[in-house]
Amino acid sequence: MKLCVGQYGGREYHPGPRHWSFLLMLSEQPNSSAQAFQLCGNWKEGFFYKNPSTVTPCRSQSFLGKVEVGEVDAGKYLMFAEDVKGVPIINGNQGWNCQDWIVDVLVVLKKKGYNVSTPTKQELLTRLNALLPPQKDPRVGPAK
Repeated sequence: MKLCVGQYGGREYHPGPRHWSFLLMLSEQPNSSAQAFQLCGNWKEGFFYKNPSTVTPCRSQSFLGKVEVGEVDAGKYLMFAEDVKGVPIINGNQGWNCQDWIVDVLVVLKKKGYNVSTPTKQELLTRLNALLPPQKDPRVGPAK
């Protein structure tokens, strides 16, 4: 099964970080469902691991795209789910969020022998943001 990082957020300009989750694709079809593995919460109130749920990313108005980061053997799904859940969550740090957790999980999975890449946060940001349509920053006035 293909493992992707999905990006979610409003389509309008937003200065804060966008939400990332793992999407373990359930079929090869472009608009297929996936098992989502993600954190919920925020740095002030704390993050927590949300149990995996079935989602159809393309049906979400906040879905902004996904990039593939590896594959998971269907026979190792339960082990994969436990390994993802076991990666530490950092609470109380304003500079840490779900995007950092995604990168941390990929590093742990790679060390455990999974067929995944380990891009940096900036590399993932670049790849995911390349999928976005051009947006005008509302803070910037008309060109002179």
